[in-house]
Amino acid sequence: MFWHFREPVMITEGKMQYLFDERGRRYLDAFAGIVTVSVGHCHPEVVAAVNRQNSLLQHTTTIYLNNEIAEYAKELADKMPGDLKVVYFVDSGSEANDMALMLARAHTGNYDMITLRNGYHGMSPETMGLCGQHTWKQPIPQGFGVRHAMNPDPYRGPFGNDGQKYAADVADLITGATSGQIAGFIAETIQGVGGAVQLADGYLPAVYQLVREHGGVCIADEVQTGFGRTGSAFWGFQNAGVMPDIVTMAKGIGNGLPLAAVVTTPQIAASLAKRI
Repeated sequence: MFWHFREPVMITEGKMQYLFDERGRRYLDAFAGIVTVSVGHCHPEVVAAVNRQNSLLQHTTTIYLNNEIAEYAKELADKMPGDLKVVYFVDSGSEANDMALMLARAHTGNYDMITLRNGYHGMSPETMGLCGQHTWKQPIPQGFGVRHAMNPDPYRGPFGNDGQKYAADVADLITGATSGQIAGFIAETIQGVGGAVQLADGYLPAVYQLVREHGGVCIADEVQTGFGRTGSAFWGFQNAGVMPDIVTMAKGIGNGLPLAAVVTTPQIAASLAKRI
């Protein structure tokens, strides 16, 4: 078994901002289960809502209608700008990014995806290929059609905070490593697992324009930056002044429950209607 600590910590209880180990020792939780617990451990309102739903209906299938799913989808869509109005609920961030990848390829009819070195998008076979860190890659077939662009790190990158120069690398990658027509671009608006790295100023607007010029859609991975985690903006991409075509989210959406979502436009969503 892999241990993160020389002396492993066993957590047995949580109350709002505190965690407790098996000896009753209290810890102030500044980690929030890897930025997952948004409103505190065992928040009484969350616990009450979960218990209420469990006593009414635990599971059915999406071939039936359910008012709770529809009402929450409407509330979530109301938090999205522009035409991002179609919501798919899934179980994890990896699954959300898997679906975003499928949507991009189905909608555009193209295959190649552009993503970033140092980025993280999950541990499923598909999303592992999107990751730009060897730490999260197993020695298995992965990353088919995925091209990794230079990381626009304003602190350690070769071009400092010049987003336009990093965007030029994306242009070179599209013309040199793809057919010239791509399925899309996916990036975290602030890299989480890679060390809370903000992207260079002006990078996302320039890259979004490039991607669309080459037939692709733009995906914002908001698994760690969504739901107000970056401060004044509800979504991380709003800080960069861009409008994605697909947004993925998890972690904070469920406060620890296995919940995630993909939000996109009706036009892109229609690409799946031929099959499901």
